[in-house]
Amino acid sequence: MDAKAQQLIKQYMKNKTFLAVESTVAGKTAIEQMLKKTAIARKNIQFAKNIEMALEIMKELKPNYIFTNEKLEDGNYKELLEEHLKQQPNRLEAGFILLSENDSLDAVSKVAQSEIDCLVMLPFTVTSLQSEFLKVILPKTDPSDYMKLLESAREHMRFDVDKAFDFLKKAFKLDKKPYEAYYLEGLIHLKSKSLEQAKSSFERSLKFHPKFYGSLKELFNIHMIQKDRHKAYNVSSKMTEEFPVNPEMIPDLSWVSVACAKYDDILSYHTAFKDLEEPDNDLKNYIAASLTVYGKKIIKDKFEENAEVDPDLLKRAYKMMEEASIICEDKPLVFASLIQALKVSQNTELMDNILKRAQNKFPKNKNIKVLEVIVNDEQLKPAESLKVAQDALKSGLDSPEIHEIILKRAVELGLPDRVIEDSMDQATKSFPKLKSIFEGVISAAKS
Repeated sequence: MDAKAQQLIKQYMKNKTFLAVESTVAGKTAIEQMLKKTAIARKNIQFAKNIEMALEIMKELKPNYIFTNEKLEDGNYKELLEEHLKQQPNRLEAGFILLSENDSLDAVSKVAQSEIDCLVMLPFTVTSLQSEFLKVILPKTDPSDYMKLLESAREHMRFDVDKAFDFLKKAFKLDKKPYEAYYLEGLIHLKSKSLEQAKSSFERSLKFHPKFYGSLKELFNIHMIQKDRHKAYNVSSKMTEEFPVNPEMIPDLSWVSVACAKYDDILSYHTAFKDLEEPDNDLKNYIAASLTVYGKKIIKDKFEENAEVDPDLLKRAYKMMEEASIICEDKPLVFASLIQALKVSQNTELMDNILKRAQNKFPKNKNIKVLEVIVNDEQLKPAESLKVAQDALKSGLDSPEIHEIILKRAVELGLPDRVIEDSMDQATKSFPKLKSIFEGVISAAKS
C-alpha cells in the first residue's frame, strides 16, 4: 500500500467508532488487534456478546462500523443491520461486516443482495480480516463526487425528500450511466407509494445497467403488486439468469412461475430451497405447494390429456410429489391435492405413503379423514369402498368426494335406481351447486 493510500485511510478512520458483536475471547482479540493495526484507537472500539447488549451500545455510540457474527445467542444479525442502516444511512461513512461459518451459495447470495459490505469466513486471522476490511474502506476514503451525491441523497431520503431529489438531479449529470441514482429515485417514489413513477425510475436504471440487482428486484415487486404476472416473470427470469436465487424471494418467484405455467422453474427453486440451512415453515409450505402443482401438471398431461410423457419425467413428478409431502409442515390441503392427483395416476403405493404422512401430521383433521376414504376407494373392492364411504357419511364426515364415491360405486354394483336416486338427493342436499358434477359421475359410471 502506498503512502497516499495510508494517509487517506488514517484520515478516514479519524473519529470513526466501531462495535464488534462477538462472544468468544479469540474473536474479540483478533478484531481488536486488526483495528489497532489499522490505526484505530482502543477508546473507539466497543464489544458486545449478544444482540440485546449490542442494541444498547448502538443507542449511545451510533458506531460507524459493525463486525458481527452471523449467529448470536439471542438471534441473528438482521436486527442489528436494520438498526445500523437507520442510524448510518450514509454508507460512505459506515459499514457492516458479517462473520460466518456458512459459505453456502445461499449465504453468499443473501450477502451479495443486501446492504452488507463484506462476508468474512470463520475462522479468520488478523491478517485475513484486515485484508477484507481494507477492501471495504479503501473505495470510501476517496469517493467520486457522484458517489458523494448518492450517499447524501440516501442520507436525506428519510427526512427531507426534496433535498434528496436535489442531490440526485446533480448526480444524474455527473455520470454517463447513473443507474444507482435512478435506483435511489425509485426508492423515494416507492416510499410515497407512487408506483408508476417508481417503475419508470427502475426501468431507467436498468437501461444503463440491465443486470443491476436492486432495480430488478424492486421492478419485480412492483409488477407483483400490480398483478402483472407476465412482466413479473420476465424480470424474475433476468434475476435468476444472473444471480443465485434469493431464498427470501422463493415464494413470489415460485408463484409467478406457476401463474405463467413455467413449471420447470419450480425445480430450480426446489434446488435452491434444499441448500438452505433453516427454512421457515412458510417457505416449506410454498415449496411443497409448488412441487404439488408441478406433479399435478405432469400427471394431467399423461393421464387426462393422453399426451406423450417421458417415463423419466413421470418418475421425477412422482419424486417431487413425495418430496412435497415430506416438506409440507401445516397445510393439509397440500396433501389433499397430492392424493387427488395421484388418484388419477393409480399410483396407490405413493398415495398410501403420502396418506400415512398426512395422518401422522394431522391425526384429527377432517380433510385427512376424507383422504383416507379416497385412498381406500382406490384399494378396496367396490362393495367394501361403498360401505366405507357410507359409514363416513353416517359419522358426520360430509364432503363432495365421499358422495362421488358412493354414487360411482352404487352404479357399478348395479344397485336399484331408487338407491342411486336417494344417494343423489343426499349429495345435492349437502352440495346443491355441485349437482351437475354428481350427474356427471353417474353418467360416467354407467358408460
